[in-house]
Amino acid sequence: MGFRNSIWEFGIVECGLRNSMVRLRISDCGVQNSKVRRPPIIRTSNSTIRNFPWIFLLFLGCSYSFKGGTVPPHLKTVAIPVINDASGYGDPSLRDDFTRELTQRFLTDATLELADRSSADAVLEGSIVDVRDAPNVLEGGENVSQRRITVRVQMTFNDLKLRKKVWEKEFSNYGDYPSGGGLSQRQEGLRDAVRKLTEDILNDTVAGW
Repeated sequence: MGFRNSIWEFGIVECGLRNSMVRLRISDCGVQNSKVRRPPIIRTSNSTIRNFPWIFLLFLGCSYSFKGGTVPPHLKTVAIPVINDASGYGDPSLRDDFTRELTQRFLTDATLELADRSSADAVLEGSIVDVRDAPNVLEGGENVSQRRITVRVQMTFNDLKLRKKVWEKEFSNYGDYPSGGGLSQRQEGLRDAVRKLTEDILNDTVAGW
């Protein structure tokens, strides 16, 4: 560029370091007596120079992540085996529907990519432990106008890279449907509960560290 012995100064304004200055000397570029106007040199104390590496790292840390999640950088992929159904609910499609909804959540979010267990950095597995269907809203004369179906699952998230359990939690959520609405509306209430549960599980996995 040709700015021999010129001094460039940059103001750091991120991370609460406003008005601090970083001085970089450019030398041996092949041009002397440049007419480029030199900004005034601000002298810094030895302690400021000694602390500069820490200031620089802090500056980098302020712009580390843009995804909004806090998953450790060594975790990039996750395996999600088919969820077990130990609820005794009697619907053979429940475990597959739950697994499908959960994997779709992770595909849409894209913080962790899906992978086979043999190659994944982490594994998320669990079991449906209870499904309950009970009256929720009573009208005058004790007539039930709405029912609530509640699903509980036990989930475990394991870090396969470090070979440790990150968390083990029970999740519970519900879906409401009209009383006497028939099987289709009952299934819609169940799907609503599953949608809420899988969202809760995703949030705890990618942002609950």
